[in-house]
Amino acid sequence: KGPSSSNLVNFYKETRWSKKKGAFVTPMTETLYNNMIEKLDEMELEERTDEAANIIFRDVIGHRSGYARGLGVSVIPEPRPSSMSAQFEHLAQENEKHKNEAMMYKTELDDLKREVRQLLVWQQSYDQRMNLFECDLERVSNRDTPGNV
Repeated sequence: KGPSSSNLVNFYKETRWSKKKGAFVTPMTETLYNNMIEKLDEMELEERTDEAANIIFRDVIGHRSGYARGLGVSVIPEPRPSSMSAQFEHLAQENEKHKNEAMMYKTELDDLKREVRQLLVWQQSYDQRMNLFECDLERVSNRDTPGNV
């Protein structure tokens, strides 16, 4: 079961507090909880967010890769900030690479469009010359045909 409280410090207390005893289940859990509360109390009121409490929880309890200590076995741990930043860095590099490739292809496409426009202009000029040549050839052919004398 995951945390039902707004932050991990509150969740820790809820799951380590014995209603029968009216106290923490062990002295160690009480000490850890008190450490978390002390760290929260050192913060300004507006800084005491759920995210800050979650960071303090991980700082006091500690963490191992692939295991969410203090939260039970069924909880999937959040990625560590270092792995998140490594992933972010990797994605940023890939993004930059793809942006550069896209710009290269855009430039190539623009060049290709310009060349095709030039080819169309040349083709039009060629077609006009061929039409003139055909007209001249037809006139010459009509003059040289027997019976037109």
